[in-house]
Amino acid sequence: MKGSAWEGAVHGVAAVWSPRIEKSQRVSDQLMHVADWLPTFLSAA
Repeated sequence: MKGSAWEGAVHGVAAVWSPRIEKSQRVSDQLMHVADWLPTFLSAA
């Protein structure tokens, strides 16, 4: 049963690495949609 917009979708793992990332390593269990990647990468460029 679908309880939210996120349930019933494809779940996957993602990782991002760059020598420009200065924050310490961390693991997040927050939800993220594929549409969130473009603005993130553009602001990092």
